[in-house]
Amino acid sequence: MTPLLLPLLHPFTLGVIPEFESPGHANSLYKARSDMGSVCYVDYRKTMPIQDLMNPCKNSTRESLRSLLREYAVLFEDRRFHMGGDEVSYTCWDQDDTVQPGCSFGSRGASQLNETTYNELEARFERLLHAELDLHGKAPMHWHDPIIERGIDYPRSTVVEVWDGTNRSVLAAVLAMGYPAIYAGSYYLDHLQLNWEDDLDNVDPGTFDQ
Repeated sequence: MTPLLLPLLHPFTLGVIPEFESPGHANSLYKARSDMGSVCYVDYRKTMPIQDLMNPCKNSTRESLRSLLREYAVLFEDRRFHMGGDEVSYTCWDQDDTVQPGCSFGSRGASQLNETTYNELEARFERLLHAELDLHGKAPMHWHDPIIERGIDYPRSTVVEVWDGTNRSVLAAVLAMGYPAIYAGSYYLDHLQLNWEDDLDNVDPGTFDQ
């Protein structure tokens, strides 16, 4: 589908940016490569597994993502690759004994014994993904959650996409930190049940006071 679609968009100077949700929202990837996922459960009896979060301490995670990024870098001409990062709960990692701050990540990744938090582990995980993108001439985008909710710091050339259409201060905070931003609040094709004309008027960044 993608090779057929992209030429149709070129005359309109439109492109398609692929999104690799990481480390959370990885349900579909987990189904294809369960060895990349963290082992955790909704219930204490451990009968309801959560299949949503990547395990950054597994070599298979690093190698699989490297392969995917290399493949998609050829398919997509846009320089930006969306690397997700939204709605990550460390509760799952806390249940998985194989996920530890300071773990060795990937065949070329040394352990970081000075890491003590999951925030630091996630930040190192993201830096490794950014390095892979750079090898293929690509640059990252992320949702706002890592920087606003988890305090992860990215190079200021990283584009940050704000999905929160109810809290205008999130966009203001991202811009105040010096990041280029994309505002996606309510601009979702899967929100067709909304009255778009009224809803989009309410979330037009040009009308924000901040």
